[in-house]
Amino acid sequence: GVRMVAIAHTHDEYYQKMMETYGTWDGCVGVSSTCMEWLESLASDRPCARIVYGVPIAPEPRTASSTGPIRLAYIGRMEEPQKRISRLHDLIRALDERRVPFELHMVGDGSAMKPWRDDLVEPVHGSVLIHGRRSPEWVQNLLRSIDVSILVSDYEGTSITMLESMGAGVVPVVTRVESGVEDWIEDGVNGHFVEIGDIEAMASRLEALASNREALDRMGRAAWATIHERLSIDGMARAYASVFDEVRGRPHVVRPTDTVARLIESDWEQRLDDDAIDWAKGLLEEAGFTSIAIDDEAAGADAVIFQANRGIAERVRTLRERGIGAVVVPGLIDDADAMTRLQRAVIDAVSHGRSRLAIFGLGAHTRRASDVILDGRHPIIGFIDDRATPGAEFLGLPVQTLDRAGDDLDPDCIILSSDAWEAQMWEKTGEMRARGIEVRTLYGTYD
Repeated sequence: GVRMVAIAHTHDEYYQKMMETYGTWDGCVGVSSTCMEWLESLASDRPCARIVYGVPIAPEPRTASSTGPIRLAYIGRMEEPQKRISRLHDLIRALDERRVPFELHMVGDGSAMKPWRDDLVEPVHGSVLIHGRRSPEWVQNLLRSIDVSILVSDYEGTSITMLESMGAGVVPVVTRVESGVEDWIEDGVNGHFVEIGDIEAMASRLEALASNREALDRMGRAAWATIHERLSIDGMARAYASVFDEVRGRPHVVRPTDTVARLIESDWEQRLDDDAIDWAKGLLEEAGFTSIAIDDEAAGADAVIFQANRGIAERVRTLRERGIGAVVVPGLIDDADAMTRLQRAVIDAVSHGRSRLAIFGLGAHTRRASDVILDGRHPIIGFIDDRATPGAEFLGLPVQTLDRAGDDLDPDCIILSSDAWEAQMWEKTGEMRARGIEVRTLYGTYD
């Protein structure tokens, strides 16, 4: 049979949940010591290795510029979730207030590029050069002329941009994300890190480097030496080959999984509960489960079907942690399901006097909960989506971008419909909350 190796490329709760949910892999790889902390517990007795990306390494470190503006680069996806590129506007402002001469090279593309460019206030003491998407070879050539590589992310696995920059002798100045940074950067020796969101501290570090070119050069050489001693593309390839060989050398175990029956979309109004149970049982048997219990774990059972969708989330989670399949019927949903959460939020908002509800998010989460909108009994007046186009509709209701939703939809309540991006969506709706529009979450609470 085909063997599967899972790779944890980033440290984020959403992706941890994905690795746990689709946990029938035969071996795994993590890209940082932080990723390995949770990955090893999921792996149990399966092969599990830490392998960091191999990157191009210059034959020798570059020499930092001795005069002129300090040359900075942001290289990566132009996105607000995770990458938080709006913070670069704050960094530009902070450097300008300090009268630091600088060049900031923006390399990459993404959905936030146009609004970022539109919101850019040109600095007095620096310049911003937007290059867009470029080839890897072009980026390597650019790095030869760059003094400092910048990241302002909320989270990473191990940043490839950070490693590539260090491999060229460029000083990394990054946010202290939980994963990857402290594996490679010794603050003040081969780079700098600051707390997430502390742009003033980042500007202070850059100001110091701009005024002390000897320290800038020394730190760049230390960054290069760190990567030169520990990483190579060939070394990464050999490490992966070793994992693959270990996986192939072990007996191939096909592990049953209840994944197929967790979020099935189906109209159970036309089915009896017995039909739902029979169908769920069939799915579990096809997946490899052999002893299936109903409503409660029985001796020797390797899967349990629950006939309720309230108050059992903890039992379901505990069973899955023990390797026992667990699904819920009718509807195959539990407390964590999108439809249940959205419906509760809508009903509660209406009970508190809200009469014009807008749903923020048009991803899979909202689509799984479309029955709540199609119900027709709730005062849902439209949707908000970052990529809405003029005249767009979903389920017969208008879709607007966040900046237009307040005036065009005039909601008195916005419900955030996303499990993966809820925290970022909450931050985006700050202006709406300031206008007195209630914003409701489905999963977390935020300041």
